[in-house]
Amino acid sequence: MSPLNDRAPDLETLRGIISPQKPFGPWEAETGQRNPAAAEALFVTENLLHIEAAGTAPTIIVGRRGSGKTAFLKSPTTHVGSRSLELKTSQCFAVIERALSRWDDHRLAYYLSHVRALWRASFWHSVFANIIEQDDDWALEHSELIQAFEAIDTYLRDLTGKKKATPMEAFSAFCNALAEASSEELDLLVYDSDSYAGKSVSFRTARKAAQRLLSAKGARVMILLDSMEDFARVWDIPDRSMEGLLSVLGERSRTDEPFSARLALPAELYFHVVRMSSNPLKDLNHIQLLHWSAPELVRIVARRFAMYCELYDNGLPRRLGFSDWVAGDGIKEEALLRAVLPGTVINQMQGVEDSVAYLLRHTQLLPRHLIVLLNRVWTQHLADDRGRDRISSHAVRKAVGDAEKSIVWEICEGYRPVHPNVEKVCENLIPQCDLRMSWGELHKKYNSFGRKHNDGKDYDEGRRMLIEIGALGREILSEERYILAEFEYTMPSRLGIADDQLLCLHPLFAGYFGVRQAQGDAGIGHRAIYPYGCLPEGPDPRLGSAVEER
Repeated sequence: MSPLNDRAPDLETLRGIISPQKPFGPWEAETGQRNPAAAEALFVTENLLHIEAAGTAPTIIVGRRGSGKTAFLKSPTTHVGSRSLELKTSQCFAVIERALSRWDDHRLAYYLSHVRALWRASFWHSVFANIIEQDDDWALEHSELIQAFEAIDTYLRDLTGKKKATPMEAFSAFCNALAEASSEELDLLVYDSDSYAGKSVSFRTARKAAQRLLSAKGARVMILLDSMEDFARVWDIPDRSMEGLLSVLGERSRTDEPFSARLALPAELYFHVVRMSSNPLKDLNHIQLLHWSAPELVRIVARRFAMYCELYDNGLPRRLGFSDWVAGDGIKEEALLRAVLPGTVINQMQGVEDSVAYLLRHTQLLPRHLIVLLNRVWTQHLADDRGRDRISSHAVRKAVGDAEKSIVWEICEGYRPVHPNVEKVCENLIPQCDLRMSWGELHKKYNSFGRKHNDGKDYDEGRRMLIEIGALGREILSEERYILAEFEYTMPSRLGIADDQLLCLHPLFAGYFGVRQAQGDAGIGHRAIYPYGCLPEGPDPRLGSAVEER
């Protein structure tokens, strides 16, 4: 049975978001912010990531740009049983840091326990505002619950000066009030977080009232801290603010608190953030890494193309030979996607490749990359073959070449706070390289063409940068038809490359920046570089190392 038939309003919600010009839908997170119903309809739950999140309830979701952090964070299916509220992460850090700076000005001595308590108490205030925002949901009948609601309402009005403050406004108002705390009040904040007294209702009273209301409703609150897409601002966050938040997240939900918090964190800055933690084993123990497999990505785009067919061209499946077509059947949806694409593609080295594998190897196994590629393929298809049902191999090749620039630019942009010269180095170094090289060959090329564009950083630093961004990997298998290489973006940790291993350039970077034709013993002929995990029927990198597959 089609999920669209079960949720007919969602189908109409998707009209225009999935369009005749973009049948694979949007890639940007902003669509979900503008239209949550459409975002939920596009969210696919049949994957390992969703199953793991449902079982482990992660407090930190780590993913690269384009991995779907925002969709994963906000989908109700990832926090079943909780009502959610959203806070803007950058603003939270700004107001927390403002309070800490005022404590510095007052020459107050404070420690991690104080910062942790400030975060926790501020979260409580966002919960208060969420309760008042949702006043229509409570249907209060008992006088005790009505009094509890009124106590919270009075407390927030006194604190914020507003009739109905947002969760972010309540969070900020409390931080600003605590910014003028005395040494005695700081100690109370740690040892008795109820110590803040409002004008007519105390924090203690408001907190107990909130616990009573949420308990009566059988509800918990999930506080969602969205990802900071302005990565440079993450880089600028003082350690003390992040250290306090990570400590709160590491404690997970306390038994006396009816709320939990969940943070979306850019993987590009993950190792930088790890260094901010005072206790990484505890603080970072409940992490969900957003690493996707090739079959999962195919499932996502196939589902979207099936939605396009239902919305705009429900005769297409039958014209492609699916006489018993029923949307919602994942196997048939993937078969339909393959049917509309060419079976094979002739690559730049005149080798023959499966078209789906060709598309996947020009991604870093991120949903956004594949969606961008396929929408570009469709645009080229409309320009080349309007009126034909099947896409040509020319449209696939042309679209991949056109899309490489935007995908590579976004990858480099994500790492710019850590590696400010990343694009300049790639622009000058990669055209001088072969698709496959020895350690020594890259060392010479970097010293000649890359180092001067990287503030004089030595080879080890330059090589680490290329590995981190996923431009450089290590060869793990040389086959007759292709060369298999492992890249860091499929791993939960750093990729180590020994000095006797061959290095390989990722197809995206090789294609966009251009490489020299491989020569001599390192020549690869018609063989393409296949990043480990990109084969639709190949192994899942999350379930075993590439070395085990050799």
